Amino acid sequence: TATVSGFQFDQPLRGGQEVLDFRPEQPITMRTAPATTSRGRVSAESLGHNNPVREVMNGYVTIGNHYELTSTNNTVFPLEIQIYYTAADLAASNVTNERQLTGLHFFNTSARAWQPLENTGVNTTDLVVEGTQYAGYFYATTSHLTTVVGVADLTDPEKPSLLTGEAGDSRVKLTWQQQTEA
Repeated sequence: TATVSGFQFDQPLRGGQEVLDFRPEQPITMRTAPATTSRGRVSAESLGHNNPVREVMNGYVTIGNHYELTSTNNTVFPLEIQIYYTAADLAASNVTNERQLTGLHFFNTSARAWQPLENTGVNTTDLVVEGTQYAGYFYATTSHLTTVVGVADLTDPEKPSLLTGEAGDSRVKLTWQQQTEA
């Protein structure tokens, strides 16, 4: 059972591979590595919607809260993380298409930049968990814990180049050079 300490929620480790479920207090689940020992705790602290490091994520918006994830036991890695989001979270970030969602990002203090966690992605399947409706979840498998947040890319794709039109019999044939991200 999770214990409340302010906005921080802790889960004790029992040993072996286990699912740590921080819901309903935090929309987070984690799966520890099979070799996890039974000493220590894993914590999830909500930092709210404000970016705790104040570094801008140009072209990106965050979805839901930032979370500080910590562990007193390094045998939990690799650790699988799932952070669930709702339709209200998407609307609050002005995300209209779930294809814009990219995954979980962390703040890399060495690079002074937000970067995606390893093996991150998004499951956009709607689901209900213990009576709460979610629009999907961000996931990642990671070898370290830090501040994380779900992210959407709102930058427009590059415009195609070398656009040409060729008139035909009641038709126009358009050709162009496709951009790598378009």
